[in-house]
Amino acid sequence: MKYIFAYLLITCCFGAFAQTPEWQINPNDFEYSMTFTGIATINQEENTNTGSKVAAWVGNELRGTADPIYVEATGRYYYQLLVYANTIGETVTFSFYNADNNQIIELSNIEAFVPDNNSGSFSNPYAFRNWENTTFNSFSFVGFNSEADINPTTNTITITLPDNTDKTNLVAQYQFDHATSVQVDGLEQETGVTANDFTGQVKYVVNTGSNIYTWTVIVYVENSTYLGVDNEFNEEYTVYPNPAKEILNIKSADKIKEFEILNASGNVVLKGNESSSIEVGSLSPGAYLIRIHSDNNIPVTMKWLKY
Repeated sequence: MKYIFAYLLITCCFGAFAQTPEWQINPNDFEYSMTFTGIATINQEENTNTGSKVAAWVGNELRGTADPIYVEATGRYYYQLLVYANTIGETVTFSFYNADNNQIIELSNIEAFVPDNNSGSFSNPYAFRNWENTTFNSFSFVGFNSEADINPTTNTITITLPDNTDKTNLVAQYQFDHATSVQVDGLEQETGVTANDFTGQVKYVVNTGSNIYTWTVIVYVENSTYLGVDNEFNEEYTVYPNPAKEILNIKSADKIKEFEILNASGNVVLKGNESSSIEVGSLSPGAYLIRIHSDNNIPVTMKWLKY
């Protein structure tokens, strides 16, 4: 069934700089449509220029365009973009005319055409963007206040949960801007809903539409036995004195790259780099964990006491 709309006028030209676009498309030439309701974020800043435009393309063929509309209830400018096609599954790319500098740029977004699909809303808008987020903004588990350590250099997330936690059925809640799909072992994940077994390392595969990122999540559980009270953890690592008052020392067979000290709730309260002597006098008395990252890339977690 063909859609009847007035012609949309826009100019079709790519380049570093251009006049205000007046590209032209005839919606009657197409059988299907899909909709995007979104905002434009250019160089990680939301564009609010009323003269800006968003356009959709399949190859070099224009398939839709939109001007911004202001929604007083949210105080933001939105683009309600209708994209047209005759073939399901075509690859749709996007461009943006930035009226701030009279420039047309290609956006990072890539989508597959799905008839009658609606992406984004005024409350949760789609992001038309020329940049891409590559890391988790946040990661935690439902029912726990423990703070995760998100390392974008190694694409790893480590988190320590309280003693006796069952790791076999944990529900992760997270945010990864621009993710179109998040999977574990090929199964689609829903933040705050999907449960997984974190007994071993769990790999999250994040698809942003233009790139795929694999993140490894490692969950530790506190041990009620206070390791290191007798100054020994194993042959390679020792923290001393234990208990400690002002200074906690680390003895390691490998070069220490980074350390984190976590309180009983699993929150990081102190961290540093390449140090074998740590000032802990400012910490309150109690039980703590120290997580050590060394050159062997295998993190070691030990317990120690502050008095």
